[in-house]
Amino acid sequence: MQEFNAAMEYIKKNISSEAMDTLGLSKSNIIKGFLVLVGILLLLFVFIFLGIMGFTTNTTLGSIVNSIMPISAGGVLGGASATDITAKIKRIVPSIERVLSVLTITDV
Repeated sequence: MQEFNAAMEYIKKNISSEAMDTLGLSKSNIIKGFLVLVGILLLLFVFIFLGIMGFTTNTTLGSIVNSIMPISAGGVLGGASATDITAKIKRIVPSIERVLSVLTITDV
């Protein structure tokens, strides 16, 4: 009986890891994504600090550039739409339902 339980646990673990790989959520993919995001965050900080150092001159051009930057950032953020998010959710939902149906199979 213990061998049967051990085999069932192995099968469940194998099915769940395969389902996660199907969704692209394996450990290696998560680690790669995390490292890429940390790298992007560091580059963003470097860009911000270098931009602050570059535009802290007391000239008319510096004042104009410093005024235009927040205005353009607001325009970029205002251009994002909710339809992009709903389209992505509609694309992802079938994959999640397929994986959950595999994970909830109890008659293996």
